[in-house]
Amino acid sequence: RTAVPYYVSGLAGATREDRVEYAVRLIEQGATAFKLFLDASMPECLSVIDGILRSAPSAPALYVDALWRLQVPEGLRFAQELAARGVEWLEAPLAPEDVAGHAQLARSTGIAIAIGESDRTRFELLPFFEQRALHIVQPDLGRTGITEAQRIASVAGAYHVSVAPDVS
Repeated sequence: RTAVPYYVSGLAGATREDRVEYAVRLIEQGATAFKLFLDASMPECLSVIDGILRSAPSAPALYVDALWRLQVPEGLRFAQELAARGVEWLEAPLAPEDVAGHAQLARSTGIAIAIGESDRTRFELLPFFEQRALHIVQPDLGRTGITEAQRIASVAGAYHVSVAPDVS
């Protein structure tokens, strides 16, 4: 490869309007993807997404990190809202150890479920692979190290799961 895809992680601004304006400025400067955080309410996060999609000169790729804040029922509703807006993945939706809940989300929504940054080894992630509880694994290179991240990627390949490394 001659280039590595990346996304802008987080949007600066005190208000929804500030965050939307910031995203639009970055898109005008060439940014093509953003990760937003569920750091307030679900309606607030959806409002920022809607503002970006309405205001941007071109539609960026969007990802949302729920910061492990959701329970399965609200996770299902939120994931459906995100999928309807074309959001590419919902990251860290539930408590990191909830294999069954993640499996339910992965089977029941039209959005990719991305997890793994809190795990250190392929052994911790194996139940998620086995239960088809993720679509994208995100090994955090600061936690796993490069060698274990490569091993996690090998397991992901065996389960046809994409890899999007995280860096803390």
